[in-house]
Amino acid sequence: MIIKLGMSLFLAGALAVGALGGYVSLRSLDWWAPEDAPREGALLFVQAGDVYLLSLSDGVETRLTHEGRVIWARFTPDGKSFFYIAPHEGYYAVKRADISGEGAPEVVASEEGTDFICLDPFPDGKHLALVARRMGRVDLWIYDLEAGTFTRLTDTPAQETTVDVAPNNKMLTFVSVWEGSREIFLATWDLDDPGELSPKDIELSQLTQDAFFDEVPRISPDGRWIAFESNRSGTSEIWVMSVFGHDLFPFTLDRWRNSFPAWSPDMSELAYGTRKDGEDSWTIQIEETY
Repeated sequence: MIIKLGMSLFLAGALAVGALGGYVSLRSLDWWAPEDAPREGALLFVQAGDVYLLSLSDGVETRLTHEGRVIWARFTPDGKSFFYIAPHEGYYAVKRADISGEGAPEVVASEEGTDFICLDPFPDGKHLALVARRMGRVDLWIYDLEAGTFTRLTDTPAQETTVDVAPNNKMLTFVSVWEGSREIFLATWDLDDPGELSPKDIELSQLTQDAFFDEVPRISPDGRWIAFESNRSGTSEIWVMSVFGHDLFPFTLDRWRNSFPAWSPDMSELAYGTRKDGEDSWTIQIEETY
């Protein structure tokens, strides 16, 4: 199926990924690889409460954690380690572990009374964008890994759910829930150092405003597009739109739930999880984009 998007052609055609199936309670999905060799990288995902790594070059799957209650995970920018969110001393903390499995996981952000919900690292490797239930409400924060300090980016009665930082280090997208509606927002700024950001430095744009379920947005590596899950067609599909909220089109068209999109570094492919109605297990698909 070829879908015309402005001056580009997006081709959705499933590749051979039959081995990537039978996953339970899929929670997140990420793709890291050298930019010039996306199939030499790996997929990182959470299923059944733990983090798994799937090598795209040889198909070898490795369980990276044995905690049973992990809710989110993302590669570090260099792909050598990963951040994940799991319980620690009664609350959900941010931890970091090596992809190789060497050494014990390190707790990098933990605070009594705070539960971290979602994260995405900034390209500089020094900061995290975090969704956290902190100081009485759920908001979006920037966390300085070296200083151990928080900068609050949102302060509203709405609740944020997921966040994704653009490769250019100067924008992020997130979902905010207000009166039952999940909407996608884009935050942009001019500062080079995320640690210096404050709400006054950010230009905020609401990209969706409707009654539909819009979730898990991911910004493309070139910073032009956002892939996300939406039920605006009647079933949960992967949709793509420009970062300005225009040129909206469906990437998947089927009867199943499709979620957790993850771009390949060269944008030639898009991975996502799919689950048939009434079933607990997920399959991870990889499809060509153009």
